[in-house]
Amino acid sequence: MSFLVFVGLIGSVYLSLGCCLSPLTSWLQRHYSHRTISILAILITTVSYVVSSFMQSLVILVFTFGVLSGIAYNFVYTSLHHILVCYFPSKRCRAPIAIANVGPTIAMLCLSPIIEKLLSLYGWRWTLRIQGLVICVFGLLACTVFKKPPVWKKSEKQEEKKSHGHSGYLTAVLKLPETWIFSLATFLTGVASTFLYVYIGSYIVSKGLTEEQSSIGMTACGCGSLVACFIGAVVIDRTSFPTIYLLPVLSVLTSLTFIILIWVHTLVPVITMCIVVGLLRTGYNILILPPAVELLGTARALEAGTLSISSLGAGYIVGSYISGKMFDAFGSYDIALYICSGIYLAAAMLALMAPIYQRIFARDRYMVDRKFTDLQNTENLQVPNVQYEYLLIERESVI
Repeated sequence: MSFLVFVGLIGSVYLSLGCCLSPLTSWLQRHYSHRTISILAILITTVSYVVSSFMQSLVILVFTFGVLSGIAYNFVYTSLHHILVCYFPSKRCRAPIAIANVGPTIAMLCLSPIIEKLLSLYGWRWTLRIQGLVICVFGLLACTVFKKPPVWKKSEKQEEKKSHGHSGYLTAVLKLPETWIFSLATFLTGVASTFLYVYIGSYIVSKGLTEEQSSIGMTACGCGSLVACFIGAVVIDRTSFPTIYLLPVLSVLTSLTFIILIWVHTLVPVITMCIVVGLLRTGYNILILPPAVELLGTARALEAGTLSISSLGAGYIVGSYISGKMFDAFGSYDIALYICSGIYLAAAMLALMAPIYQRIFARDRYMVDRKFTDLQNTENLQVPNVQYEYLLIERESVI
């Protein structure tokens, strides 16, 4: 296995575990608080960074950095999205998720040049140790503001069903064809998106640019991400249609972006495309959970988030191998970009098929437009929708 593929493997393991372990995190959320899980994640991350700084082999780094940091990332990522859905049910979770994504965006903007400076002054080992200390201090402080989310009032029958656990909900969701269609679309998006996370820096260098210019490109991605967060926080709640129909649009735009990336070679066009990449990449991160909730229902937000995030993580595992192997075989990323572009188009078609299938063949489960209409009456938003969805769950669990 080549050095480039091995480096990509570390990144893909981190990304994939950051998503694929969502079922484990969902189980932990039913037994422990979001704050407890997040504190554990911060401590695991700190240990991962510090221990990795002493390692001498890439093989060991796959575990100490890729596996441990990936586990911690999933604990934080899944807990954060779930607590936001609990605080802001139905479509109202879109703007809070967008605001929450400002954090990683600001970190990308600020830390890229700082890390570049630390690497040049102290090397990668001390850079990891400094990062671990910073994550520990500020991460633990951030966890102190986590509070238990509100619990919406349910009927006695709903509470009795809840006491038997949520396994029936997940089983019922897995029996629905639209679940598999949407999950496959998310999986393909993960396959193609790996290039944007793992290889974007190597892509910039492969165009004949320097490492310093590559750092500028990463900062440009952060600028695009910040724009996406602003749009998500301010504009997305004012859209006149369900967000599930935005996913195919984002996928098609990203597909076109990959084609354009093949033909740019100078600094200014590359930086411009990095801004576009950051915009589309963060836009999808903001939209990954709300469409799943629209498709499967607010009462199944935990299951919807678990399936969508897990499918994305499974795609990350495959994606890094494809991009790395294509570079080894052809000496450039052009073939990988063509393949990823085609995968995005396939993901767009599947993402559009899921709600269409539900609307045509399973109208009793189709709640996308129904919840959008209910938004016009905020007083009746919470209880009627939740009760309606629990009735569906009870019927589906015996299919």
